[in-house]
Amino acid sequence: MEENKKNSVFVKEIAYQIGPLIKSKKAVLSFKGSLLIRHPAWVVPSFHRVWPKKFSEEMVSYQALHDIFAIMQDAGERVVVMDSHDLRNHPEKVVSAWCENMGIPARLDALTWERGMPEDWHTWAEWFKRTSESTGFIPTSAKSPPPLSEKLAKIVDANRPLYHALEAHKLQL
Repeated sequence: MEENKKNSVFVKEIAYQIGPLIKSKKAVLSFKGSLLIRHPAWVVPSFHRVWPKKFSEEMVSYQALHDIFAIMQDAGERVVVMDSHDLRNHPEKVVSAWCENMGIPARLDALTWERGMPEDWHTWAEWFKRTSESTGFIPTSAKSPPPLSEKLAKIVDANRPLYHALEAHKLQL
């Protein structure tokens, strides 16, 4: 546990942005695996809404997440998978379980924060707008995902099997 406390680094990244890393199994295996997943019916329209001109199918592909998971699992490494729906609706349970599985102490005080846009978020302000306006995790509503164009629906459908394959390994609460 002490070693983890000294050497733990949390990196939150969009999977497609680390695509070159995936080509090196050694690089992937140098990390302790943890994936945060969200159903593509929510991810795809969210990306499209925030970055309509930059949006691409590659940007929202679950293939990179699936590849990272497969590399680590094939090497016998445990990959901790969290679903964002669970995290938003049961933050204390999910964070506690995640920390236990990662071998680090839970910091439940991190489940709340002060409203506002920290300086280092300004570059990506469009992604952090809702978080900056909140003081903690906001439970998901029971409503359905937004309606999709035919193009976006095809992207969601293409990623659904990869999402479900990862979802089968998510933390059980």
